[in-house]
Amino acid sequence: LTYLIAKNTNNHPSFALDGSALWMELVCWLNTFVLLLALGFIRIFEQQDEVHKVRKTNQQLLTENTVLQRRCQHKDDTINTLAHEIRTPMQSLVVGFEVLKATRLSKQKQILVRDMALCGSQIMCNMNAVLEAQRLGHGKVELHFTKFTAQDLLKHSCSMVTHLASSKAISLDWDVHPDTQLDCMVEGDFHRLSQVLV
Repeated sequence: LTYLIAKNTNNHPSFALDGSALWMELVCWLNTFVLLLALGFIRIFEQQDEVHKVRKTNQQLLTENTVLQRRCQHKDDTINTLAHEIRTPMQSLVVGFEVLKATRLSKQKQILVRDMALCGSQIMCNMNAVLEAQRLGHGKVELHFTKFTAQDLLKHSCSMVTHLASSKAISLDWDVHPDTQLDCMVEGDFHRLSQVLV
């Protein structure tokens, strides 16, 4: 284009005198336009490449998310199955302990059967807690509020581990101050608090 301008200027002196400056300015504007157009196309291609990369990354994230959801569901199903499989025989044991408590036994055996029944009941509560933890993961949890004394809570919790402590030559005892026994009422989830203490 510059060559053509120079050629036209040589062939037409009047053009060179009158219009060469205008013509050169036009050429500069055309060159600038072409440069901007080229830069625009480069930017468009870069953006298309970025969009492609983002789409590819999103697809990978969706795939990984699907895999994680399947694994979580499999874990939930496994935990639910195990919890129910443990609960079923444990219910039979708890019922058996209750029947055994109703029979004539020595005082020592009665205490032993009572504590075994308490442990069985606590295992059942733990299984229920596992299932509730599954619901907690889905934003659902239930607390069962009742009123009870601190003495009952301590007695229940210690009874479950008394024989275990004895087998390890550990002396386990508890006490509530006489002045607070009557006033020390607690409202909360009895079994969850017992889990914490045990």
